[in-house]
Amino acid sequence: MSGTTFQEIEHKFVLDAAFDAAAFDAACLAMQPPVEKALAVRDTYYVLQNRADVVLRHRLDAEIQQLTLKTREADPEVRVEVNLALDNTTDQTAAIHTLLSHLGVEATYHIHKDIRVFEFPDCEVVRYRATHGERVVHCVEFEAVGADSIADALAILARYELALGFDASQRASANLLDLLVPNNPIST
Repeated sequence: MSGTTFQEIEHKFVLDAAFDAAAFDAACLAMQPPVEKALAVRDTYYVLQNRADVVLRHRLDAEIQQLTLKTREADPEVRVEVNLALDNTTDQTAAIHTLLSHLGVEATYHIHKDIRVFEFPDCEVVRYRATHGERVVHCVEFEAVGADSIADALAILARYELALGFDASQRASANLLDLLVPNNPIST
């Protein structure tokens, strides 16, 4: 277990229409990631009553099913993230909805993502298109994995961002829920 085991340390960049996804993917592949894949992901975000400090997410795709608690920070660069792995042989949506209904859910939001993942030993690079209703956002995320400290994780992010042409000063200061649902009950 690293010193950042229950911390998500990432930078998200919102892409404009001129972004060349094919060139980005080629640059990632040229770095020879041990794992590369594309997935369709269904995320359901649950906002709890009187809990603006956290959000719960149920993630379901062909590989994983998780229930995740994420803290809500003014700057999402570093936040607590606790993932609970669920049995992925059956869709657990009904069970999660029932469980969370006893905790006081104020709002539920469904986000669909088409992701392209490039997994390196110390960083996960993900390019995706996310939708909620008619709203669409295109992003690239860099997430450090297994770092011993926040400083080490930020250095990892800087290395990959530099190699792929991103400037940390241009990263998004909003999390995905706030980007797609800007008027949610706990938007920052």
